[in-house]
Amino acid sequence: MKRKKVAVLALSLVMTLSVALSGCSKDEEPKTDKPSEVSTELAEEQVLRLNWGAEPPNLDPQTSTDQVSFWIINAVYDGLVRLQPNGTVEEGSALAENWEVSEDGLTYTFHLRDANWTDGTAITAEDFAFAWRRALKPEVAAQYSYQLYHIKNAEKYNTGEITDVDEVGIKVINEKTLEVTLERPTPFFLSLTSFVTYLPAQKAAIENFGDEFATEPDKMVYSGPFVVNEWMHEQRLVLEKNDKYWDADSVKLERIEGDMITDNNTKINLYETDGLDLTAVPSEFLEKYQDTNEYATMAQATTWYLQFNMEDKYFSNANIRKAFSTAVDVKAYVDNILADGSMIAEGFTPPLIPGKDGKEFAENRGAVLPVYDKEKALEYFEKGLEELGVT
Repeated sequence: MKRKKVAVLALSLVMTLSVALSGCSKDEEPKTDKPSEVSTELAEEQVLRLNWGAEPPNLDPQTSTDQVSFWIINAVYDGLVRLQPNGTVEEGSALAENWEVSEDGLTYTFHLRDANWTDGTAITAEDFAFAWRRALKPEVAAQYSYQLYHIKNAEKYNTGEITDVDEVGIKVINEKTLEVTLERPTPFFLSLTSFVTYLPAQKAAIENFGDEFATEPDKMVYSGPFVVNEWMHEQRLVLEKNDKYWDADSVKLERIEGDMITDNNTKINLYETDGLDLTAVPSEFLEKYQDTNEYATMAQATTWYLQFNMEDKYFSNANIRKAFSTAVDVKAYVDNILADGSMIAEGFTPPLIPGKDGKEFAENRGAVLPVYDKEKALEYFEKGLEELGVT
């Protein structure tokens, strides 16, 4: 079976959608079926060629904040759970073989499976406790430390209100048992533990490599299905199957070869010449692909937004900010400027995130984005100018 091609159309602004394009090699007859109906027969060469799009700035799970690094980190680390394709959590999907939750919803007891880091040492409950406490240390300054605030006293420790880390609700019962106590019942806590900040870290590796940790392939230890095999900074990063991974038999790909291409024409040319198996489709190429059998959309819960510089003389004024916010026709921006299939999120949390009563969280929350209103924008603007004493 010849190698299949898949292209992804990354759609942006307030909500991103991805467009998966499934196609045939140049010497194959075009298929008329949809991407979801393409044969699942394995190709002889288990290599995926893709474009990371940029250099990953930080592969340290506790301090990383960007999407490119997240893609790679999720491939080379395993956490307590790994989300399923439909967004649910299943026992035994990652390093937590199973768990119990107390009746009051405050205490989670995780039981780890037997698994090893790539250096052969066992992955233990201490690796999780060390990583989480590290993310909360004020001196580490992890931007996503707040993701751990659901844990008892985590925020107080992170902000310096308390200094004894043992007061934080993270307790190692034994080598394979981790107990976590929360501030309040948090129904989504299990799925939250799949987030990169919650991934384990080996204390020995952090201490051994210091500031160089996760800057090169040989300055990391891995717990996930892949390892970083090659890293030509600003050019290429290659992942290779981790044969020591606890579920290695389920990993079919042998290698993921990723380039760091920013030029849109180069991306498409490589896709067309089989240099890439999947690619983001820039809006200027959308018309070319959207009616082909290589094209399909795939939702991705990512929110993009524009942010004011609050230190600017004019944008420091609330009414000037309201004026500009109300003057933006978001629908026109999404439909006509981006023209790539993006959706309006109507708030920081995009559609797709589960909420209560079977609804999406965005539906529970309602629209909080300022409504486009030219007249109201002008009112805010005039008021802001008056407050600033300018014309």
